[in-house]
Order: sequence, then structure tokens, then C-alpha cells
Amino acid sequence: MFTLNNNFKFYKNYFLKNYIPLFSKREKNYISVENEFLILKNKIQQQKKDIIFFFNNKKSHPRWRFSSYDTIPPLPPKAVIFRKKGKKISLGLKIINGKEFVGYISLQGNDMGTMYYRKNKKILNSNGNYFILVDDNYEIEKDIKSSITKKKFFYKIKKFITQEDKDLITHITKVKFQYLIRDLKKTDKDLWLKISSPIRWIDTKLNKKGLHLLRCLLTQRIYENKISKKTKEGELRNFFKDGYILLPFEKINKKLIKKILTKISTYKSNMLSDIKWKKSVVKHLKKDNQNDVHIDSFHNTFKVWVYPKNINKTLGPLHIIPGTHKNDIKKLKWLFKISNSKIGYKEPSFRLTNNNMKIFPKLVPILPIKNKKTIIFVNTYAFHKRGKIKHNLKRITYRIAGDNDGGVKRYNPFY
Repeated sequence: MFTLNNNFKFYKNYFLKNYIPLFSKREKNYISVENEFLILKNKIQQQKKDIIFFFNNKKSHPRWRFSSYDTIPPLPPKAVIFRKKGKKISLGLKIINGKEFVGYISLQGNDMGTMYYRKNKKILNSNGNYFILVDDNYEIEKDIKSSITKKKFFYKIKKFITQEDKDLITHITKVKFQYLIRDLKKTDKDLWLKISSPIRWIDTKLNKKGLHLLRCLLTQRIYENKISKKTKEGELRNFFKDGYILLPFEKINKKLIKKILTKISTYKSNMLSDIKWKKSVVKHLKKDNQNDVHIDSFHNTFKVWVYPKNINKTLGPLHIIPGTHKNDIKKLKWLFKISNSKIGYKEPSFRLTNNNMKIFPKLVPILPIKNKKTIIFVNTYAFHKRGKIKHNLKRITYRIAGDNDGGVKRYNPFY
């Protein structure tokens, strides 16, 4: 079996030797001009310095984490971002027939999630099935920056959390809800910035008193308040009931897609990506973590797929447990148990084990409307997974291109 090289000096030196500069089209046109070339050369050197600094920093604890095909967003927890003017990247590792190829992964634009690497003097790309650089000491700055104040947070608890919610948290945790609130008020600034941010899971003893459950319930109540007047609108009625809807692609246009996304997400149209389709090819993998039943975050999140009419069970379609985007007592008990484990360090998009599968209804494969190209809108706070693709087959679908988390960009759900 192939084993990753844990000597990160090896990867640093390999990357710098095979470095692929990040040029814009305009910069490529200037490359033959001597003065402009010197400017570009300086830019490349600065990008290299950032990477060298990271690997030489004693506080860095780098490791590689596998990312399967069509994983959106491509960033796992603790992924390391190198910030550049006009471009954000991470470092990637591709293994082909036991050989390692190091390159960069685009983290914005229409090619988000695409890894570029050099092989036999050619620049190739891959949309998944690679490793991404992570660091156990790394926090995603943008998540913490979007936090809300304690005053606003407690105001929202008072406004949206019902007595039934409080009793449910007390019943599950065996700790009175008022004790959770008391301890929340005492939290220091660093912990508070995480609690009131979109970070999916926080390692804190407050989870034993129901913090994670409170975050799940509060974001649900805020969301329900925003959609209260939309839950009975035509096709959307099924979306809010089951967590997904299917529509014939031929009867829908980009304007209508955006309209649906604004209604299910409650975001304004200008907060959504332009609708540009990107082909997504997923191949059979012996070990694919997207085959695990999971939820994407602690709050409602929204993704879109377009299926050709020929997608069937052998091509690994999306599977979902309808209705599990809602926080009933079964889901909350499971969330309490898993949020008090350390599994969140490895995977904060919590996975269901086979034993826990028995607690919930059966998975349903989502197949295209008969003989029709189909667009699927999904709330991925519901339990879902990618079906297993038969060996030697590949699944082709279409996703909305760009930095949109697979459909709707995830903002702080506490607002």
C-alpha cells in the first residue's frame, strides 16, 4: 500500500521546484516584455516566500487530508489558505500509480476546487481525488470575522428559542438550560468568536451542556422565521417538507433558478453566484468518504445538481433521508453524542455510523425525472450521501461554477 511521505521538507522542496506561477491572462501577455517580466518574477518570489514561511514555522503542524471527487466546498476543516492578490490557493498532492505530484488548488473563481500540477513538463488538472494541505493549528479567519456580538446572540435566543426547545436541550443533556446560558455569558473573547460564527463544530466542554444543540436549534428557528411565508408556495412546499425538490431542467431558466435559491436560502439575489454550469466527473473510488451518510454543517445549507436523464443507481446518484433537515429528538440526541466526541477535529460534517443508521428512516436514491434532464435542489443539513459508483463507470453531472459552496454560499446563519 502507498504511504504518504510525512517529511514536509520533501513536499516544500518538491513544490518550489515544480512551482506553477499564478498568472492572469493579462500578465501572460506581458511575459515577453523585460520590465514586466521582472515584476512577475518578484510576484512569484513573494508567493514562494509565503509557502516557505509556513513550512518553516515551528507552530505549523501540516498534514495531508484526502478530498474526493466533487467535494464542495473543497476546503476541509483546518485547510491552509495562502492569500494572494486576486487569487486564493491551497497546496495539493496528487498520487498517480504510486507517484506524488504537488501543485496548487484554486479556491475561488469558476475553477474553484481544481488542482493544477506538473507531470512530464505538462500542466494537468484534477477536480478531486487529491490530498489538500491542512494544519491542526489553523483557523479560517473569514469565519471568525463574521461572528456576532453576545448582545445580539442572547437577544436572538430570547426571541426565537421556545420553552419546548429549552426543555428538549435539558432532557437530552441532563443539565438545566439556564446553566448553559450562565456559562455562555462567561466565555472569553476567543471562544465567543467561534461560538457565534459559521464554524461547524467547536471543541468545548460547553457541548456537554448543550451548546452544539443550541447552535443547531437557534439557526433553525431563525431560518424558519425567515421562510414562514414561503412554506406553502407550490413546488417549494415539498422542499421545505422533505429537504429537496426535482424539476425538469428544460422548463427552468437561470432567472428562475436564482429565484428559487433566493426563496429557499432567504438571501438577496445579489448575494448569489451567477449561474454558470461546470461539468463534474466522478469516478469509482474504493474508499470514498462521500459514500458516508452525513450532514454538511450545523445549519441549513443548500446545493444544486443537474442530472442528465441517464443517471441510474449504478452511477452513484445522491441519496437522502427525507425530512431529516429538521431537528427532531432523534437527530438532536445523535448530535449531542457526536458533538461531545473528538470526531469534529477530523470531520465536522458529521457522519452516521452503521449502528446509528437504524435510528433513522431509510435512504432514498434521488434519480432524474423519467427520461428528462433534471435539476435538484437539496438542503444538505438533511442526512445524505453519494451512492456507490460501479467499478469502471463514471458519473457526469453539472454544478454551479465558482465559490458558492455547491449552490448557495454559506454566510453566518446567526444573522
